[in-house]
Amino acid sequence: MSREPDLFIASRANEHEPVHRLNSMFFELLEAGISDLHMIEDEGGWNLRVRTPVGLQLYRQIGREEGVLYADKIKTRCNISVTERIRPDDGRFRLRYRFEGGGERSLDVRVNVSHSIRGDYIVCRLLDQRKAAIQIDSLGLPIHYVDVIRQLNEEPRGLFLVTGPTGSGKTTTLYAILNMLNDGTRNILAIENPVEYMVPGVQQFNVDGKNLTFADQLRAALRQDPDVILVGEIRDQETADVAVQAAATGHLVLSTLHTNDALQSVFRLMDLGVDPKRLALTLSGVVAQRLIPGLDRAHGEPEMVDCSEVDQIWLDLHGIASRNVMIPSPSHPTKGVVPVMELFIFDEMARLAVASGNLEELHKIALKQPWYDTLAQSGARAVFEGRAHLAHLKKIISSTGEGEHHKRILSRMVETGEISMTEALTVIEEQSRMILSGQHKPVSAILNSMRQNDAVETVEVSQ
Repeated sequence: MSREPDLFIASRANEHEPVHRLNSMFFELLEAGISDLHMIEDEGGWNLRVRTPVGLQLYRQIGREEGVLYADKIKTRCNISVTERIRPDDGRFRLRYRFEGGGERSLDVRVNVSHSIRGDYIVCRLLDQRKAAIQIDSLGLPIHYVDVIRQLNEEPRGLFLVTGPTGSGKTTTLYAILNMLNDGTRNILAIENPVEYMVPGVQQFNVDGKNLTFADQLRAALRQDPDVILVGEIRDQETADVAVQAAATGHLVLSTLHTNDALQSVFRLMDLGVDPKRLALTLSGVVAQRLIPGLDRAHGEPEMVDCSEVDQIWLDLHGIASRNVMIPSPSHPTKGVVPVMELFIFDEMARLAVASGNLEELHKIALKQPWYDTLAQSGARAVFEGRAHLAHLKKIISSTGEGEHHKRILSRMVETGEISMTEALTVIEEQSRMILSGQHKPVSAILNSMRQNDAVETVEVSQ
């Protein structure tokens, strides 16, 4: 049986140069860490766009003839018909780049071909197989996040979720956790649609969502004496119920959800029909995640400049102190990505709130957890440390997003007479100040400190 060529090959003399450009393009995208390539046929030629942490961007434009050649080479390598013009199809191929002096890089490419009224629309998901061995210490997370995630996932049971939109790095984070657990003493099963990265020592299963669903394979997995089960995504009631059942019966279950923040995962699972009491018993933690472009250190340390008034307003809106804050100059080049994370742990108080259906209480509980930051606060720390641009952070955080629930909770406390308006504003300012300095302090601790200081001042005045 003949072996597939490492790269695309020219079948005619006039194809050598465009095929070389095609191979070089995929290697360039691999090196740049691009997750998706969109090839869009139009009347005048082809537009090639790439997915970046801040959205789709035009990569290059090529002529009609060269675009058709690229499309045909990709389809042929995926065993997709080059003559089909109606039905969409899926495929996959691998490229191997070998270097002089030894060494190689492998790129797996997952392909979907569809046909719009203007022509072919091809989307390639680029899977760098080096990520299969990624370690949690190399994700670029704050050390206290790494410690908490490690402790949570060393427990023998529970449901741990990573949430976020497509392209937010959820799979990479889950594989980093798998690699941490993959020490040869656990039976680890992974169920995906489809499997993206090949991990030695992990039994991996493909599902298609039709003939074989996540729930079908998950039920089978429970009969294979598993210790850890990764479920690629919880998207329906059946999968949610079986995942919760697995976590409740002594297994560690890792999975993903599409929610905007960590706390919304509870609402989402309840919307899918999961019983609140069962959910309270099994949920161990949730990470909400985004990626923003990092700054290129090859160009030196970024110049730090003052915030504009517009930026100050945005920071204030999200409960982040903006006075005397410096941010990287917008002109500094970017490279790579920086993860922005929100981590919520289901401790005893959180479990009681979920079991009783008092989900609003979860927001108050989150504020008391020393490791908890909203996505806006987590990203702001990266900006103030000179690791990312504020403009990129603003693009992934809604102006009415998760930072506002801090103010809503404090407003309720004012309405019920628990605190005064002055105390609420002081808490927001103190929390923001501590975030800037890399420290953490629960709301309750800030309030206690304030009241103790007030008591001392009252005694001094009376004397």
